[in-house]
Amino acid sequence: MLVLDLYSAYSGLTSLAISPSGNYNTFTEAISTKANEVIELYDKLDSQIPEIFELENESI
Repeated sequence: MLVLDLYSAYSGLTSLAISPSGNYNTFTEAISTKANEVIELYDKLDSQIPEIFELENESI
């Protein structure tokens, strides 16, 4: 489920911020990878949720 995938990726990103590990290069690579995953999942979820404007116009 997309929401759970996003939550898992976001939790992983916050875990990296709370408990950083590795050297600078591995840490920045891990942050970049996880941040890109969060952004990708967020964009997928955002594209599947109808806009409020669209919902208001459908009810008219």
